[in-house]
Amino acid sequence: MKTPVIIDTDPGIDDAVALITSFFAPTIDIKLLCSTAGNLGIDVTTQNVLHLCELYEKNIPVAKGLPHPLRRELITTNRHGKNGLGTYEYDGVNTTPIELPAFEAMHYALQLYPGTTILVMGPLTNVAKLLEVYPDDINKIKEIVFMGGTKDNVLQQDKPYPEFNISRDPEACELVLNSGANITIIPMDFGHYAYIDEEEIKRLRSINETGKLFSIMYEEYKDGHVTDENAATHDSCATAYLIEPTLFKFEYVKASVQFFEGKGILVSEVMPCTTNFKLAIDMDYDGFKNLYYGLLGIAKTPDE
Repeated sequence: MKTPVIIDTDPGIDDAVALITSFFAPTIDIKLLCSTAGNLGIDVTTQNVLHLCELYEKNIPVAKGLPHPLRRELITTNRHGKNGLGTYEYDGVNTTPIELPAFEAMHYALQLYPGTTILVMGPLTNVAKLLEVYPDDINKIKEIVFMGGTKDNVLQQDKPYPEFNISRDPEACELVLNSGANITIIPMDFGHYAYIDEEEIKRLRSINETGKLFSIMYEEYKDGHVTDENAATHDSCATAYLIEPTLFKFEYVKASVQFFEGKGILVSEVMPCTTNFKLAIDMDYDGFKNLYYGLLGIAKTPDE
C-alpha cells in the first residue's frame, strides 16, 4: 500500500528535482502539494510547483502557503537563479492554486486521509500554522519529515551554522518540535555527501528529457557548500527517506531550537530511550544514487 503524503516545498532547484522524482515513486501517493516562501517569494515558488505539475501532467491539488515566516520578515536566497530553476524558463502556467491556503488545505487533506505523512522541503511555516490552528491534527499525522539542520559542523566553524530552512523561520520550527508529533529529521549534510558531480551533470543530458532539465538547472545551482561545478541533493535525500527508509540509520534524540545572534539553530541531543524525534546519522550513498537514477530513468514527460 502506498503511503499518503503531503509535500510542502519552495522550489528552488533541489526542491524541483526532488519533487519531479517523487512524482514517479512507487511507494508514495501525493495527496497535496503546498508552496512555501523560502528560497524565493511565495508567488514564484507557487508558480514553480504549478508548472512542474503541468509539465508532467500530474493532477495534484496545489495550495499556496503563507507569504512570510510566522514572526519575522522573509529573507530569500539567490542560489537558485531569478526564477528559482536556474536558467530554465517557462511561459507561465495555465492552472491556479486551490482557494484554501496551505495550512487549511493540509487540515482538509488530513481529514480525508488520516495517517498521512507530511514532507517539508523548506521552512516549516505552513506546518507550524496548521498545528497552531488545529493542534489536534497531530493525531492524524503519521510523521512529519523535514530536511533541515546539520548533523556535522559542515563549515568547520567554531560557532553554530544557521542552516537555511531552520534559520528562515525558527519560530515555526520551534512550534512544530513542541507539538508532540512524530518527527524525522534529515540534516542537510547528506546533500553534500551525495552530491551530483560535474561529469554526472553532463551525463544527465543523455538519459531523457528530465535528465536534460536537471542538467540545465544544476548548471546554475550555487549551493555554497559544494563547488560550483557540482550540485547538492538536500531535498532528494529527504524524499529518498520516504521512498526507501532502509537507506538511512537513525538515532533517537531530543530536538530543540536555540538562538545564536538572532538566528535559529536546530540542536539535537542523543537520548538513551525512544523519543518522538528521529535524526538521520548515516545514509547508504550508493543506494541513494541507485534510487535517484532509477526514478530519473522513469521520470518521463508526456511527450516522450
